[in-house]
Amino acid sequence: SARRPVVLALLAAFALVAARATAKSYHAERFDVQVALERDGSARVTETIVFHFTEGEFTEVYREVPTRYTDGIGDVRAELDGRDVTGDVQVERRAAHLRVTWTMPPTSNVARRFVLSYRLLGATRHDAGHDAFYWTALPRAHEYRIGASTVSILLPSGAALVEAPSVS
Repeated sequence: SARRPVVLALLAAFALVAARATAKSYHAERFDVQVALERDGSARVTETIVFHFTEGEFTEVYREVPTRYTDGIGDVRAELDGRDVTGDVQVERRAAHLRVTWTMPPTSNVARRFVLSYRLLGATRHDAGHDAFYWTALPRAHEYRIGASTVSILLPSGAALVEAPSVS
């Protein structure tokens, strides 16, 4: 069913890719995203991805978070299977994105839970008399299938959604 656009147009692409070689197989059982928009124009994002590694051995997973439509990314935190691994992940700031890489012992035939939380700085823009948030919750291009996903967007107290002007 077609949905009418709203001010919360989700446009920036995210890509999450697990390192893989020939004869490896994996999929995301879940890819859940929670976004809390803040009054200062930032957004707190928490992504929870449960990958099931089914064939071959995997030793790392990385997530590239684009910085387009933002003023940058801060407050990066990472978990692996419920354990804070923020100090153990590699975080690289590149021109067009932030790349977070988790390393793990050789992993196969198991599901693992990856959590990435961060703050998108300057995530909202003033557009047509309203604050607009342009962002895509799930990766547009990925090498794995996503079994299920829930995306939640929490608005600041007193804020309301408005219909975006139609695009021709």
